[in-house]
Amino acid sequence: MHDIALDVSGKEIFYATDTSTGILDKKVRHLHVYGHYSLFGKTQIRSHLHVYAGIMKKDAHFLVEAIVANCRFLRALDLRWVGIESLPYIGELLHLRYLDLSHNTSLQVLPKSFTKLYNLQTLKLNWCSSLRELPKDLSRLVKLRFLDVEECDNLTYMPEGMGKLSSLHRLSDFKVGGGGISSSWEQWFDSLDDLKALNKLKGRLKITIRWPKRERNIVKEDGDKREGLYMRNKEHLNGLYMMEERMKS
Repeated sequence: MHDIALDVSGKEIFYATDTSTGILDKKVRHLHVYGHYSLFGKTQIRSHLHVYAGIMKKDAHFLVEAIVANCRFLRALDLRWVGIESLPYIGELLHLRYLDLSHNTSLQVLPKSFTKLYNLQTLKLNWCSSLRELPKDLSRLVKLRFLDVEECDNLTYMPEGMGKLSSLHRLSDFKVGGGGISSSWEQWFDSLDDLKALNKLKGRLKITIRWPKRERNIVKEDGDKREGLYMRNKEHLNGLYMMEERMKS
C-alpha cells in the first residue's frame, strides 16, 4: 500500500527545472518550478504552484503570464521572491484560495481584476516595499481570512470598506489617514470605523496613524459625531501596536 501511495503521489507532483521539457502529465496536480521553465499548455493543476526565485526579472512577467493563462483551476499560487513588477489580468483564476506575492519588492500596484478572485482566502503581500495601494474594491473579497501587508512601507492607507471583510482572522497592519495630504477628518474616521466590524481578528495587529495636517479641527468637524470604541470586541487579539506619522506638506 505504501508503494502504491508513493506511485500515485509521484504522478501528481512534478518538479520543473530549466532543463524540463514536454507537456505535463494530465494527472499532475502539484507543480514546483525551479528557475526558468516555459509553461507548457493548458493544465488541470488545481492545488499548488510554487515558483522559486532564480529567474531574470525580464523573464518573470512572461512566466507569470503563462501561469495565469494556462492554469485556470489553481487553488494555490506561490510567487514569492519572483521579482515581478506587475501582474497580468488575473481575474479568471476564480478557484484561487491562496496567493503569496511576498518579497516582490518592485511590485507597485495590483490589477483591477484582482477583486474578481471571489474565493480568495489568504493574501500575502509582506515585504512588497514598493506597493503603493491596495485595490479600492478589495471589500469584494468577502471570503478573505488572512491579509499580510507587513513591511509594505509605501502603503499608507487602507481602501474604503475594509469593514466588509468580516471573515478576516489575521490582519498584519491597518493604516489610517494616508490617502494624500487632502485627506479629511471624515475620511480619517471612516477608515477607523472599518475596524469595528473586524471582530474575528486574532494574533497581532499594528495600526499606523498618519495625522491630518489640520488636526486642530478634530473637535469642530467630528468630535460630537463619532462614538469611538474602534477596538471594542477584539478579545481574540493578543497584541496591539500603535504608531504615529505626520503627513508631509
